Amino acid sequence: MKGVFYLQSFYSIMQSTNSLESLVKKAKENSYDFVALSDHHNLYGMVEFFNLCQKYQIKPVIGMKITLDLKNITTKIPQVGLLVYAFNDQGIRHLIQISNLLQTQNRPITLKELIFFQNNLFIILSNIDCLFDNLLESNIFQQVIKKLKKYCKRFYFGLSFQSDELEMFAEILLQWVSLYEIKIVPTHQTKYLSETELPVYQILAKLNNQTTILQKIHNNHLSFQFLTMEQKDEIYQFYYKNYPHIFLNLLELISDIKYHYFSLNSFNMPLFLPKSQVNSFDYLKQKTYQALESKFLSFSKKPTFIYCQRLEKELKIIHDMNYADYFLIVSDIVVFAKNKGILVGPGRGSAASSLICFLLDITEIDPLVYNLLFERFLNPQRKKKPDIDLDFPDDQIETVLKYIVDKYKPAYVASIITFNTWTSKSFLRIVPELKKQKVFVEQFWSHINLESVASQIEGIPRFTGTHPAGLVISNKKLFASLPVQSNQQAHFPCLYQTQFDAKHLESIGLLKIDLLSLKNLSLVHKILNKINSSESFFWHQIPLDDVSTYKTLQKAQTDYVFQLESFSAKEVLKKVNPRIFDDLVAVLALNRPGPKKYINNYCFNKKNNNITYLHPNVDIVLRNTYGIILYQEQIMEIAVRFAGYNLGESEILMKILSQNKTVKQKETQVFIDKSVNKGHSTFLANRVFNYILQFSNYSFNKSHSVSYALISYKMAYLKTHYSIAFFMVLLEEHNKNLLETAKILKQMKKEYQLSFLFPNLFLSSTNYQFVNNCFLLPFTFIPGMSEENSLFIIKERQKQKFVDFFDFKKRCRSVLNSSLLRNLILMSVFDDFGLTKKYLMKQADLDNFEHEQYLLQNQNESVSYLDTQEEYPFLYIKENVFRLLGFDLYDIFSF
Repeated sequence: MKGVFYLQSFYSIMQSTNSLESLVKKAKENSYDFVALSDHHNLYGMVEFFNLCQKYQIKPVIGMKITLDLKNITTKIPQVGLLVYAFNDQGIRHLIQISNLLQTQNRPITLKELIFFQNNLFIILSNIDCLFDNLLESNIFQQVIKKLKKYCKRFYFGLSFQSDELEMFAEILLQWVSLYEIKIVPTHQTKYLSETELPVYQILAKLNNQTTILQKIHNNHLSFQFLTMEQKDEIYQFYYKNYPHIFLNLLELISDIKYHYFSLNSFNMPLFLPKSQVNSFDYLKQKTYQALESKFLSFSKKPTFIYCQRLEKELKIIHDMNYADYFLIVSDIVVFAKNKGILVGPGRGSAASSLICFLLDITEIDPLVYNLLFERFLNPQRKKKPDIDLDFPDDQIETVLKYIVDKYKPAYVASIITFNTWTSKSFLRIVPELKKQKVFVEQFWSHINLESVASQIEGIPRFTGTHPAGLVISNKKLFASLPVQSNQQAHFPCLYQTQFDAKHLESIGLLKIDLLSLKNLSLVHKILNKINSSESFFWHQIPLDDVSTYKTLQKAQTDYVFQLESFSAKEVLKKVNPRIFDDLVAVLALNRPGPKKYINNYCFNKKNNNITYLHPNVDIVLRNTYGIILYQEQIMEIAVRFAGYNLGESEILMKILSQNKTVKQKETQVFIDKSVNKGHSTFLANRVFNYILQFSNYSFNKSHSVSYALISYKMAYLKTHYSIAFFMVLLEEHNKNLLETAKILKQMKKEYQLSFLFPNLFLSSTNYQFVNNCFLLPFTFIPGMSEENSLFIIKERQKQKFVDFFDFKKRCRSVLNSSLLRNLILMSVFDDFGLTKKYLMKQADLDNFEHEQYLLQNQNESVSYLDTQEEYPFLYIKENVFRLLGFDLYDIFSF
């Protein structure tokens, strides 16, 4: 039996350079009979590990390194590292429980907890952990092994010769272990695969503050390099001679390990309604047919055959794939949000291809109107899980999340882990700082190739994070059945976080729901609130054929309009000259790096009806995009109409064609054979296939383009017809950013001929206002004026009107200083007093307020009229306002 325990992957964060694949592959190449994964405190790589062992046909042994609290064994050493592995599926469940305790309670495992979970596990105390945890004092070592032997049913001692010190202690340790009749197995803590990876490991260890390990590497010739079988035989040769029975137990131990790849795939969504009340699928069917009737009733029509046929097809696929609860749960989330007045995006990604999503109000896109294909979303032939992403305003997403947690309970809901990995650039960025801090001696840097190290470190996890949008909802309590850890989202500490990432969660049956925050929806929500304060207006009733809106789009007056703000988007708008909604959908698809080279062809064909005709079954698909394949759905449709694929096969073809050349070449013959079977010539089949290939890397998901074009169009509509509310919200959003504010003001003046008023002591507030057909700037527009200062002035103003400038100073000097008062003067706040800025500036000293008050009370003559009317030159005022704000406000006002 060949192999060793204690192999660690880079999921022992910052403690190993080994990817799981490289580790399993290396074991296979060295004729290992098993691979024992032993990552620190976690099971991050478990699913991937099982899959790779299956791929390389090598036996997996799943386990981890844990930390055991020694307070009930000895007072001299606080803790020790142990290796714990599972014999079977029940053992994996116990491993999960141990990992969950370690990861959520941030403390070592107690001996009592270890004893409780030890069934179907075996435990190894390795001599290398004895070395690092200072157990090599005889009395402590004997105390620990004696206690572990007494209480652990399957306890082994791990023997390793990774350093001079371990070799030195080996003889005496073996004698003690034999004294207590503890069986021995080979261990070799493996953190990197070859000598060339040592510098990478050393850098990771140093960044992870593992100074003791680095010192032992330097002093004791300690090596964590992968142990080849030749090296193993050589190292253990002496000990085989003297202790021939040492490894006789390894075969028996490994033979006892039998997994059925664990029943992780038994996870499901929770039932949306109790079984006793209604079957979920029947309820879904009932709801969708009612919604279909209702949609058509609003047009005084009955549902057409094509809609009923499409609905039946989607229902069958959802039923066969058992996803009814998923759709009902997502629908419930959206309905909750809409009932709370929270704006929900019209759709995102391929979910807009589903009629059922449309009928359940998950999306606002009728897929039959836009010829969107359900198989692009859910293909029964590819068995891909449905993935519905929901967009919410970024300032209201927590309300939705709270609803989910409250409804399904924290024990059943979890956020999803992500792994932030090193890139070559991120490593090279920190090298100067490492050199500056003298983290390593100068010779270290002179002996390594930085480019090589940067290349090797690429892809190694640096730290874990939280998926920005993903949630899983389970039918089982997650802590008891899935590896989890403490949630890194401060707002919801009650939630667990999965130890598996989104990709591997899907493979075990847990479906992800993405709640995405979209800043533009927050802006729209605020704009709608402003509009609805004076009239009734409904976002979902905006007409898609508004001429004025299309004029705005044609002029590319689309700053602050979703997806259309960039220079490139404006250029595409000007060229395409959209007149109908389909044109705008095309603009979003064209405004990407790949398809940009087809923009001129698209526009030329559109203008001149200059289309290359290939075959009627192809031409009908490309008619609306003027001979250009813009959308992935068009590739699918051509494959169906021309070559005889079914829609499921065509979706797989579309995916294949976006991959590497080798994969594409294999599919070429399949396409040609199918086309020939449909009666086409080989020449024509090749011509059509090559035409598809030309666009295969650049075609876009049409359902996503339609969904986002809807937001773009509606924002353009608001900007066109409700420009005051639109800009009012924008100004409030950018109130702290004067340069962005200047850009907005300039656009308002140039494109909409809107006028502005300087802040006014008697009228301004903390927000922009529309007064006498002009935008009145708020107090907070003025540098230095906080919201607190502004509210104080407003409160004083409400108590009693300010009589004069001196009255203002007297009542507000507690929140002002002389510098801020001069800013207010310069920004014309006190113009209503009829006094010049020059005169007011002379009175702006708050430091001598009491003296000024005395003079005012005792002066015999009134202030000279000329003193109050003498003003600075206009250019002087203009230049000083420019210095204060950083832009020329007077130029904008007089644009």
